[in-house]
Amino acid sequence: MRNHIAHNKLVDYSGVEDLKNLINRIDEKITEAERRFEETTISQEEREIIAESYEEELDQKFLAGIKLGVMERNSNQIKLDFKYVIENFFEDILHSYKYKDGLEIEVSTDIYSESIKIPKKIIFKETYGERKMSLIIERDEINELPGSISFLEISLKKSDLSEIKEKYIYENGELKLNDAGEYVISKEDKEDFEGLEKIFNYIEEEITEKFLSLDDKVAELYENSKIYKELKCSSCGEEAILNEDYMELQKNQCFFCKSLNNIYRCETCGTLCNEDLEEGERKLCFDCIEED
Repeated sequence: MRNHIAHNKLVDYSGVEDLKNLINRIDEKITEAERRFEETTISQEEREIIAESYEEELDQKFLAGIKLGVMERNSNQIKLDFKYVIENFFEDILHSYKYKDGLEIEVSTDIYSESIKIPKKIIFKETYGERKMSLIIERDEINELPGSISFLEISLKKSDLSEIKEKYIYENGELKLNDAGEYVISKEDKEDFEGLEKIFNYIEEEITEKFLSLDDKVAELYENSKIYKELKCSSCGEEAILNEDYMELQKNQCFFCKSLNNIYRCETCGTLCNEDLEEGERKLCFDCIEED
């Protein structure tokens, strides 16, 4: 959490709650440690020597890390880092496409570690088509040893079964004592966001080019001759009446307003018409009605 703040990252309400929970857990561990420490049979003098020695060593390394700007994280700290990275990544994606016409988004969460919840999956669905794409947090590998590498594997799966896999990588920091008995940097802690950037760019390209808005979808259907040309909907007046079934819509239904139109061919000249006829009325176009 200290590293999160030091890097000027946003702390939202859930972050504050996580911080409170961590403080409470640390308090509980300290209380339990104090109780167990008091139950030991070593003398008070020995206790003080052990405590002072441990405290001094811990403080030296911790303070050296703060001063040098290097973090040696344990497994739980790395998991929390992963949690915030993925939450921010998902938030960026959802914010970017929140008002995108032609796109529906579903988000699911999962228990990541004990009480830590992490976004697990985003499903992108084409509103006016059958395209689908899933962004999934596949797995992680966590290594808390100083200088070791941990990663999150993320995959992007499309409805055509193609898949892209990338990783967010965290490299743990490492401090070592030099000959003078001072802590120095052996390895800096690093975060590699390149994999996330690649996934984000691919999602942007896919959604921009293939997940069409309502107007663009009608234009595509019109171009592919799946909409009656030069025939307007009797309800909304748009040239968007389907000439075949499409997804949940049926033939003669308007793609815009979903109204069902009465499409027929003129009995005399064969012209395609869209008129409301009374029962028993002949199926004629306007011109043929006048001639008749």
